[in-house]
Amino acid sequence: MMFWAQSQKQAPRWAIVPDVPGDGEATLERWSKFKDEVPFARAMAVQDGMTVEQVRLAKPDVVAVGGTTEWKWATIEEWARSFPRVHLLRCNAPAKLGWLEELGVESCDGTGWNRGDKKQTVGLEEWARSKAVPTSLMLSGYVCKEKQDKRQLTFA
Repeated sequence: MMFWAQSQKQAPRWAIVPDVPGDGEATLERWSKFKDEVPFARAMAVQDGMTVEQVRLAKPDVVAVGGTTEWKWATIEEWARSFPRVHLLRCNAPAKLGWLEELGVESCDGTGWNRGDKKQTVGLEEWARSKAVPTSLMLSGYVCKEKQDKRQLTFA
């Protein structure tokens, strides 16, 4: 995947260094082992129990807040205050997008936006339509282009 991504015209904004979901200690070990293999800005997926101090020592370019749902939502403010680039994993909560934006969270993801409860998709659409100007939390890094051979739109 890294090789493929390097060959693309538009580079990824960042890539998560392999982690161990639910295990902060093992994630820190994997960070040390694999961080130099990621040729893009490196994100650390923080897990339950990890501290700002531990993550600062690792020096990731991006902090991707994961862990359990409860821990993630309870600690997102601290991560956003402590690091300039923060991504929230498994968001799926359209009602929280404005709050995340106010915190300075750079981006978030969630499979529910397009394949989960229809309320999630509608909530995301309403939030996006309420923005006159794209913000960092929106998909501003994506470009839409027409494939000449098939007359279809693709997103990259």
